[in-house]
Amino acid sequence: MDRKILITTFGREPGKEIRLFAWHHRGRRYMDLRTWILIGDKWTPTKSGVTFREHEFSRLSGGVKLASDLPAKVA
Repeated sequence: MDRKILITTFGREPGKEIRLFAWHHRGRRYMDLRTWILIGDKWTPTKSGVTFREHEFSRLSGGVKLASDLPAKVA
């Protein structure tokens, strides 16, 4: 596996955040969205999260676009 690249983090509460990583493995691209927690002085990934394969990227970005275009309040 190649080195994972941290794309962004989303802070949730002290000692807990969601991290988005991207990487290549055997010629394929992946993204991982996972909860990380601070244990002592070390950030550790949890089992809570999901890995997206390259063929899912366009559906994911399309879903994010649709969600961001929704009105703030749906009647």
